[in-house]
Amino acid sequence: MMDEIKYKKWLQKRHSTYLVYCLQYFISGAEVGFKNATLWLYVTTVLKCSDPYLWFGIIHSSIYLPSLLFNPIISRISDKIRRPKLMVTLSNIVAIVGNLIYIIPYSPVYAATGFILFGFKYTLRPIMIGEIVRSYPAAEVTHKLPAIVCARNFGMIAAVLFLLPFQHVQFSLFTIPVSYGNVTGVIGTALYIIIQILVYFFVHDLSNEYDLKKVEQEANNKSKKRNKNLRKAVNWTQVFLHPDILLIFFATFMNSLLQTIMICLQPVIVLHKLKYSPTVLNTGLICETAFCFVTLVVIMKAKISSHTAYFIAFTSFLFIIIIETLYTFASPVNDMSLNLVFIIAAFLCMPLQYLGEDVFFMTVTSKLVKSDIQSTTESIRSQIRHLGCLLAGLLIGPVTTYYFTFVIISTMTTLIYFIWMVIRYPTLSDPKPIQW
Repeated sequence: MMDEIKYKKWLQKRHSTYLVYCLQYFISGAEVGFKNATLWLYVTTVLKCSDPYLWFGIIHSSIYLPSLLFNPIISRISDKIRRPKLMVTLSNIVAIVGNLIYIIPYSPVYAATGFILFGFKYTLRPIMIGEIVRSYPAAEVTHKLPAIVCARNFGMIAAVLFLLPFQHVQFSLFTIPVSYGNVTGVIGTALYIIIQILVYFFVHDLSNEYDLKKVEQEANNKSKKRNKNLRKAVNWTQVFLHPDILLIFFATFMNSLLQTIMICLQPVIVLHKLKYSPTVLNTGLICETAFCFVTLVVIMKAKISSHTAYFIAFTSFLFIIIIETLYTFASPVNDMSLNLVFIIAAFLCMPLQYLGEDVFFMTVTSKLVKSDIQSTTESIRSQIRHLGCLLAGLLIGPVTTYYFTFVIISTMTTLIYFIWMVIRYPTLSDPKPIQW
């Protein structure tokens, strides 16, 4: 244990680090908002790809490659060295380079390369979550994690609002033409420079100084036998074959796959099928994200129980099925009114579907594993999530052609999820650390 003076200083460092992590999430959310609002137009009107569905899917999914390939390695290193500040700094530098490359409008390869580079930001998610879980009492974690997700959603709202005046922008940056499609690269570069300055001055390696979660675990394990158990080598097989961990991994994959397909379909339907302006798409995205933001704030302030969080996760997949069913009827008919019904339903239901990921899966995972493998476990869950996102981007073309088959398969897998959730209710609603 550290003395009282050092502990008070550590608490101040914890506060400043947490605030900057929230701002980092805000920037990450803003970048998602920028790209969701402009990527389809960038592909079709600036890059003028011969197969827009293919390149839209490739570019959109390429952002998840770094997380998919490197997340467990980077997070395991972070668990060992406890230097999250260094990891955040390196990721921000790579994101700046990625945004600069994304601006170049001469080939979709530049856009895909830019997406890959600033996709390294997703490797930060498990590192920052692991640091927060280690640095706050277990009772506060359930409310601290939704707060940083609120910051991300607020960033998405702010990004779309910020883009509204730029719809007709045209200028050159060092002879490179910049328009509405790629101006987000300029804005993203500026934002990551600002956040990196804040990281340099206000972020600290908290768990390297004091691991509060480990202290709590040692205090709760009274017997010598269990204290010895804390020092045992990690039994990864026992951790990852635990029924609750398997369920969370399965649900995370399906959640991200279906959610990303819906996200990709939104601009295609609004801009391509319905022929509406970017303002209509931006307005829908603002309403969607604002609804999610408000809901998360309510959940955070209300201090919901684990049983309520379970109910949110249980019903989150239901909203995906509602949206998919609506689109099943709307898409083949090519009727504008039906497509409009679908897109309104998507904007209304998508925020509710996010809550299973943001409120339940992340929190339960943090409570099931011990401090020494916190970032690693969350990184593997994040890796599974991004595998679903990447697969969704690559499948967007076939899905638009064979959508009815896709809905049948996803509905059947959702039924498996529902049954599994019911069976595991006693442990999921009150998770305890896995012992080995």
